[in-house]
Amino acid sequence: MNVRKAHTIWIEQCDAAQTIKARFGLTAAFDYLVGEKLMNFAIAASRHPDFARELPRFVSEVRHMFTPDEIGAHLAQIERSQTKRTLMFWRRGMIFFVRVRPQPRSASSSSCWSRDY
Repeated sequence: MNVRKAHTIWIEQCDAAQTIKARFGLTAAFDYLVGEKLMNFAIAASRHPDFARELPRFVSEVRHMFTPDEIGAHLAQIERSQTKRTLMFWRRGMIFFVRVRPQPRSASSSSCWSRDY
């Protein structure tokens, strides 16, 4: 894998998202680009240094394509609609994924979420 290929991949995905946005609307474009392509790119970045070097540029382009309000609203909607969730967070230049799943409430449990590593 090389940096040029990783760069080309996210550029093409952002271009495709612009077409999707024009044809099918904001939600479809966001789901495609962030819910699918960015998440897959971030997973690849955890295994391939070339993708890791391109990830900040990809994230920056996503931030230019969608307003902070659009991003917040769509992430909140995704969070509400999922029964299984993968949380992504950034720490010290690395992206981490934590899959959490709802657990039935019981008298002995203080939290309704468990981590599934």
